[in-house]
Amino acid sequence: LIATTTSQTPAPVLLLKGWRWSLEDKTLFFGRQLPLLDSPIKLDLPSENHEAKTSQRVWDSAIALTKYLERISSEPNYWRGKRVLEIGAGCGLPSFALALQGAEVISTDLPEVMPLLQRNLHFFEEGTLKLKPQPLMWGDRESVNSLKGPFDLIIASDVLWLESLVEPLVETFRHLMDTVKKPSILIAHETRSLRIEDVFVQHVVQRGFSLEKISHVKMDSFYQDPNINIFQLTFTKGQN
Repeated sequence: LIATTTSQTPAPVLLLKGWRWSLEDKTLFFGRQLPLLDSPIKLDLPSENHEAKTSQRVWDSAIALTKYLERISSEPNYWRGKRVLEIGAGCGLPSFALALQGAEVISTDLPEVMPLLQRNLHFFEEGTLKLKPQPLMWGDRESVNSLKGPFDLIIASDVLWLESLVEPLVETFRHLMDTVKKPSILIAHETRSLRIEDVFVQHVVQRGFSLEKISHVKMDSFYQDPNINIFQLTFTKGQN
């Protein structure tokens, strides 16, 4: 849903019905609590910086995605040594959960969001996590190349809420396919605009990806909702 401010320039913001799952219930991820959930900081951001402002809390889609990643772990060391990239990480819940399982994670967002990720990283003993917060500008090849792939998995949650961001997001995914190893992409998404979803599907198909919706049967039985879906993107074309 989109709302506007009373200023001359419309300012899109997320209108929420209320979050489904209270993190005050001491939700466990891979069997443990994550301290980054308890006391999020406020970033000093200009009023028009809507993209960065959405980073300041953990969204339902991030919880659903993290619980799904926990569910598909087929063995205790499943994630150890895997290279994972999170796009639009915000507070970084999936990033930190996987890093605690031994994954090597690069957690990306806008430059303005880096203090939040760095602050959450400080909750953990130095050297215990292979997690690197790094700025990423969507659609910018130089910025993407600085990530130094390849990766085993790319993840994102609640990144589809402004139509203007769809094309640079998909272009970022396409740039990340320019490696010998073609990583799978998992996107957790809460439906707020069918139009934006249609535009996203059009762009990913045009750029050579196939898209599959993960069955809710495969998701955590409690941390799921009909309006939250997880999509798997697979790059299928060498030219596009």
